[in-house]
Amino acid sequence: MTTPRTVRVDDFRGLRAWLEPRLASVECVSFDVFDTLLFRCIEPPGELHRRVATLLAAEIGHRTTDQVLAARQRVEQRLRRAAVRDGQDHECHFDPLVEGWVRELVGHTDERLVEFVHRVELELEGCALDAKPEALATLDWLHARDVRCIAVSDMYLSHDHIAELLRQSGIDGYLDRLYVSSEFGLAKYSGRLHARVLEEEGLAPGQMVHVGDNRVSDLWAPLQQGIQGVFLNERAERRRRRRQAVSAQMARLGGPWRGRRFFEVVDLRMQHDARYREQAGDFFYHYGANVLGPAFATFMLGVIERCQRHRPDKVYFLARDGHLFERMYRRWQALDTEEGTLPEPVYIYASRRVVACASVADGLTREQARMAFFNPKQQGLLSVLRTFGLPPEAFQEAARRHGFERLDQKIRDREDPRLMAFLEDDAVQARVAEYGQAARERMERYFEQVGFFDCQTAALVDIGWNGTIQKFLRSSFGHRDDYPGVLGWYFAFAAAIHGSLADTEGLMMDARNGRPCDRAPLDFEEIFEQGARATEATTLGYAEEGGRIVPVLKPDDAPDRQAEIACNPIIEAIQAGVLKQLDHFHAAWRLTGYSHNDLKPYARGLVERAVVYPDREEVREIGRLVHTEDFGHDNTLDISGIRLGLADLFRPGRAFQRLREQAWRFGVHGPLPPLFTGFILRMAQLRQIRQLRKGKRR
Repeated sequence: MTTPRTVRVDDFRGLRAWLEPRLASVECVSFDVFDTLLFRCIEPPGELHRRVATLLAAEIGHRTTDQVLAARQRVEQRLRRAAVRDGQDHECHFDPLVEGWVRELVGHTDERLVEFVHRVELELEGCALDAKPEALATLDWLHARDVRCIAVSDMYLSHDHIAELLRQSGIDGYLDRLYVSSEFGLAKYSGRLHARVLEEEGLAPGQMVHVGDNRVSDLWAPLQQGIQGVFLNERAERRRRRRQAVSAQMARLGGPWRGRRFFEVVDLRMQHDARYREQAGDFFYHYGANVLGPAFATFMLGVIERCQRHRPDKVYFLARDGHLFERMYRRWQALDTEEGTLPEPVYIYASRRVVACASVADGLTREQARMAFFNPKQQGLLSVLRTFGLPPEAFQEAARRHGFERLDQKIRDREDPRLMAFLEDDAVQARVAEYGQAARERMERYFEQVGFFDCQTAALVDIGWNGTIQKFLRSSFGHRDDYPGVLGWYFAFAAAIHGSLADTEGLMMDARNGRPCDRAPLDFEEIFEQGARATEATTLGYAEEGGRIVPVLKPDDAPDRQAEIACNPIIEAIQAGVLKQLDHFHAAWRLTGYSHNDLKPYARGLVERAVVYPDREEVREIGRLVHTEDFGHDNTLDISGIRLGLADLFRPGRAFQRLREQAWRFGVHGPLPPLFTGFILRMAQLRQIRQLRKGKRR
C-alpha cells in the first residue's frame, strides 16, 4: 500500500468502493465495534449504566439510583487511575469494576449481586445493540474475498462479553479475532492497542486497514502506527445519536417526552429487524405494528403492572376481543427473564350475549332491557330478546298481546308503554327466568371448570367499553360465598350502559376522568375491537360434551360470520404486526424502565392521530374490514369512510348529520387535506360536548 493518509468515507458502500482497488495489498481489515459494526438504539450510552444502577438499587434496597450510579463512577475512576500508575492506558476491566462496585455499596463481597450485575448489564447491552445491515454486507463482501477481518474495541466490558454481543448480532462468524482494550490495559486512542494488534497478527503496518467512527481512535492513532485508518463519517447516524441524546434530556422533564423517547427506541429497533422490513410493505401488518401496536403494547404494560401490584390468582382474557391480549400476555411472559412472577393467564369463552342470558335467571328488568337500545341497528323488542339470548318465537304471542304488531318494529322511546307492560307481565317474566336459569346453570358450571370460583381475586382483561360481562357475572353469581374479588382491566371504559362500575379501570381511556380530548378510542371502537379479536366465531352459549361444558360458537355459515371469515387474513396480518411491536416494546421497556403512566400520554396521542387524522390510505384500507356485533343479531356494520366534497362546506348541517350516522366519523374521503378535515370535525365535536355538559349542569 501507499503511505497512509487521511481517508474519510460517508458509509459502508463508500468503504467498499475505496477498498476494492486496494484489496490486493491488504491482509487484514480491522473494525471498531460500537457505533461502527454495531448500532446502539438508546443514547447516550451512559443511560444504560443508569438503568443498571436503577435495577441494582431495587435489588439492594435503601439506595437511590443516583447513589448507586455515583458509587460505580467512584470505583471506575479508582481503577483507571491505578491502571495509569501501573504504566497502562486509562482503561478498566468490567470484572474488578463490578466487584468493587458491589463492595462499595454493601461493604463486602457478594457473589449473588456480582452475578446479578453481570447478567443485567449483558442483557441490557444485548437489547440496546444490533448489527448495522451495511456492516454485515461489508463483512460478507470481505469474507467472500478471503480478507481477514478482526474487531478492535476500546471498551470496559470483557472479551467474552463483547464476543457474546457480537454473537447475538450475527457478526461473530465474520470475525477472525477480537481485541478489547480492557483485556490488555492498552487503548486505541493512544495507539498502543493498534501496535499490539500488529504484533499479535504478525503484520506490517501497511498490510492492515482500520475502520471506525472516532477521528482520534480510529483515524489519527492508527495513522501514527503506519496503519491506514479510515474514518467512517455516517452523518445520519451522528444526527440520530445527537437527537436521541436530546430526547433523553427532555424525557427527564416527564409528560409526553418519555413516550416520544421510548417509541423512538422501538422504531429504531424495528427498522433494524429483518423480518419487520420484509413485511412492512403490507398495509395491515404495518398498521398493526405502528398504529395499533403502540397503543395495545402500552395497555399490556398497564396490565402487567397491575398484575404485579394486585397479584390476582388468575387473569381471564375474555373471548373474543381479549384474544390478542392473551397472546401478548403470554409473549410478555416468554420475554420476561423473571419466571413465575405473573399469574396464570386463562382464555375464557364469555361473550356479552351468554352472560346477558344468564343474568335474567331472576327475570328481565327495565335497566337490563335498555341495554338493547345501544345497538346501532336496534330492531325493537326483537333486539331486546336477542340481546339476552331469548328465542323470539317463545314470546311472539305475549308481544302481540301487549301491542307489538311486529317484533322488529323499532322502539324510539325507552319507556314505551308496550315495552313496560311486556316487562311487567308475570307470564313473560316466568318464561324469561326459565331460559335464564338454564343458561346460568351451564355458565356456572363452565366458570367452575376454568377455576373462576377457586380464586380469591380474579382479573378480567378485555377491550372494554362498558364492563358488561363483569357486571352480569356479579349479578348472576355474586350470591355465592366463593365469588372472588373481580378486577376489570379494560383498554377503554366508556361507562355508558351500566354507569360507573367498582374495581374497573380503562387503562388507555376512562370516560370517568372527564377529559374529552382523550376520547379517541370511543370515536372508533370498531378498529380496536377488530384489531384485538379472535378469528374464531363469537360464543352463543354452552353445551355439555363428554362430561365437560364447551362453548357453542356461531356457525360459519351465518351471513355475518362469512363476512368475518373473509377478513380473517387481514386480522392475522394486523396481529402479527402488533406482536412484532411488542417484542421491541419489551426490549425498550427493559432499557428504560418507563411505566405505563410514563408512556400513556404519548400513546394516546398516537391513538388520536390514527382515529381523528387518518391519511387517505388508512381510510381506504380500513374500510375493507367488516365489523359484526354481539347484540344477538347477524348484522354487520359498515366502517368504511364517508365521502365529502367541497359542496359540503356550504351545507355543514347536512354534512355533520351524515357524519353522526357513521361508525367512523373522522374517516372521510374527499379533496380536503386529512389534517384540516380532522381538526374541523374534532373542534365541532368538542364544542358539542361542552354544550351538552353545560346543559346537564343547568
